[in-house]
Amino acid sequence: MLFTHSKSGRKPFKRLISGIQFKIVISTTLVVAVAVGVSTWFAIKLLERQLIESTKHKVKTACERISGNISMAMGNGHVPSIRHTFALIRSYPHYRVQMYITDSLGTVLIATDSLLVGKKVNIGKITPNSSGVTVSTERVQRSDVVVARQLILNKPACYHCHDRRKKINGILQVRVALSEFMQEFSLFRKLMIGNGIVIFLVMTVTLSLLLGLIVGRPLKKMSQAMGKVEAGDLSVRVKFNRRDEIGLLGKSFNAMVQRLANSIHQITSSHQNELQHADRLAALGELAAGIAHEIRNPLAGISGAVQVLASELDKDDPHREVMDEIQKEIKRLDNSLKNFLAYARPSEPKFQPFDIHDVIERALTLCLRSGQFSGIKLIRDFRIHQKKLIFDPALMQQVFMNIILNSLQAMNHSGQLSIITRLRTDVPNMNKAIEIVIADTGPGIPSEDLNKIFRPFFTSKHQGTGLGLTIAWRIVAQHGGSVSVESELGKGTRFIIIFPYAESSN
Repeated sequence: MLFTHSKSGRKPFKRLISGIQFKIVISTTLVVAVAVGVSTWFAIKLLERQLIESTKHKVKTACERISGNISMAMGNGHVPSIRHTFALIRSYPHYRVQMYITDSLGTVLIATDSLLVGKKVNIGKITPNSSGVTVSTERVQRSDVVVARQLILNKPACYHCHDRRKKINGILQVRVALSEFMQEFSLFRKLMIGNGIVIFLVMTVTLSLLLGLIVGRPLKKMSQAMGKVEAGDLSVRVKFNRRDEIGLLGKSFNAMVQRLANSIHQITSSHQNELQHADRLAALGELAAGIAHEIRNPLAGISGAVQVLASELDKDDPHREVMDEIQKEIKRLDNSLKNFLAYARPSEPKFQPFDIHDVIERALTLCLRSGQFSGIKLIRDFRIHQKKLIFDPALMQQVFMNIILNSLQAMNHSGQLSIITRLRTDVPNMNKAIEIVIADTGPGIPSEDLNKIFRPFFTSKHQGTGLGLTIAWRIVAQHGGSVSVESELGKGTRFIIIFPYAESSN
């Protein structure tokens, strides 16, 4: 139970860290942290350097003044005043200052710390030719010390106490430990670091609040609205009284939802109209099938009676032509009734192995008997070499007949009919496909009629039923294929039949 609860508790955290607001805040705060940290570090280093340079300058100035006082006292022969100066330095309350005078070899002659008198100390790189105060920094017991050194030269005023052959009477050293100054600076450094942390926290919190208000809340509102749209509520709208990108996003979202609602309404209305149309067509088809069935029986009787009457007439009898015309009309009516029945009561395909070219030839033979091939040049281009393919030969023969007759009627005894068969491997969702192209050189089909020719009862002929191409389209669909048409006015029409390739194993 605890494990399940902990997993559920992780989901809000995962959503939080994967959100755009969190990513922006983290990215920005990292940049701010680096900027504040680097600027604080540079400021601390700069101030530290300035403090050291200032300390060196103060120590140098002090060394110069003390050296001047010592030279004046030595010139006047007033040695006690020198000791008094050292005593004042020893009692200086603010910083721990160490000062002593050595001879040229480094032996301490007088010092603020009496324990150093008589001991040797480091006199640095100072030489008899050095002039002025030299300032350096030395490392003593893990602490930096600023050291100022100046030669005490043997001047004529000092000859009464010092051998005039000596050039140097001594070396003055003033030493100040930087730790005294750094203790105060460390407080300042902590203050600056604290200020940097406060600035970082304030900017992070402020940025988080601003992003949540400006970006996070509108995006959450948009996400909730999208969830409602996904659930099917197309009446939802978002309102952002802003002129920035979020406002434009809200307007675009509202426009998209409105277009989606309009499209769904149009599709629903169109679907309902199609359903109503399909219901009417189904009812009409059933009615037509019933009527066709009732008409075919009397029509067969009329055909038989006409044949009997025609057989009793002499070959020269002028009424024989009338009888022949009646027989033609009866046959046309019978074909129309067959189409009605085929549309209203479609047959289920009976798949069996058959030669596709034999079926095409049978369809051509039946069309040839109709007398509509006169004046037509026929071109066969059969590229399928497999003899036995799986399909319904009777239904496919009906497909070929309907399309071929449509092309022959369009050319009206003048033109060229081409029939091409081939295998294709580039048809989507089919490993292999059979393609049959039936092309004519008729007048072509107007572009506004191309998407209507497979609709039931659509025809541009005076005597057509408008069901031949519809039946052909449905039979090919029963075979898992499709029929498409390409046409250009004045050049002709191409019907392209495609259905899956299935070869017989026998």
